[in-house]
Amino acid sequence: MNADFGAPKELAGGLQQRRALYQPRLPPCLQGPTVRAEYGDATTTIDPTCAQAVAQAFPHTFGQPLVSFVAPAAGAGAVEERHPIRPAS
Repeated sequence: MNADFGAPKELAGGLQQRRALYQPRLPPCLQGPTVRAEYGDATTTIDPTCAQAVAQAFPHTFGQPLVSFVAPAAGAGAVEERHPIRPAS
């Protein structure tokens, strides 16, 4: 078996070369060195009778607060640290 993991490969074709050069555009609130997250209401369903089915389909995210990323306030130095919703595996 030929193991060449990590070895640089030639990029075949123009599409693959263009994909390698792609730099995604970030929204302004994610471009700075700090990011501020605002936590909102917990996720719910429109129809309460299907909440159990949705909770089973999305056990790690259903019921968690909605998060919006916003630009940090000018001069804000304090960063509130939050623990991850789900521990790293």
